[in-house]
Amino acid sequence: MSAKTSGRLLSAVLAVFALSLFLPPGLFQAAVGLVVVVLVAVQDFGALRAVGRLRFWFFPGIFFALAPLWVGHPDMEVWGRSYSRSQLGQGAAFLWHAYVFTALVALLSRRVSARMAAAWAEKCGLRSFGLRLALALIALKLLRRMLAETIGVYRRQRPGIAGFLKDLPVLAGAVTGNCARLAENIAILFYIRGIRV
Repeated sequence: MSAKTSGRLLSAVLAVFALSLFLPPGLFQAAVGLVVVVLVAVQDFGALRAVGRLRFWFFPGIFFALAPLWVGHPDMEVWGRSYSRSQLGQGAAFLWHAYVFTALVALLSRRVSARMAAAWAEKCGLRSFGLRLALALIALKLLRRMLAETIGVYRRQRPGIAGFLKDLPVLAGAVTGNCARLAENIAILFYIRGIRV
């Protein structure tokens, strides 16, 4: 694929995603999100592979599947407990939008370097925005690597599904702690550069 075609496709992905932000929630918005995912796949299928792993979406999926047991208007029963189908639909829609957004960010992080993003923003007179965008792209790569390493170590120490599920709070605590440390480092960098978040 030529650089010109690649640039046009990237522009199309960004334009379709921007359009989806202005649409009311519903099936049409979800379909436009699907168009974004297809365009991302055409541009760089590796970006979809990077964000489509089960371990990346396992915890959010479990959360949104269980949340209707406690939140929302109950309209059916599951395992003898009240359950909200509408809340499940809202959770599924949120998860889908998160997937579409993450696929787009993964594409940008693979196609646009942090230096290019910062230079582009500075050219547009958005110096602090460029630094924020560059740091977001770097943070995404660090978070992906950290998540893969943390889950890898956790799985090696707890073989089997029972062992994996038994200590999920430990894994959640480790992931949350690592994310908090990364956020703290970025906040310190912003403070040093005099950029308000």
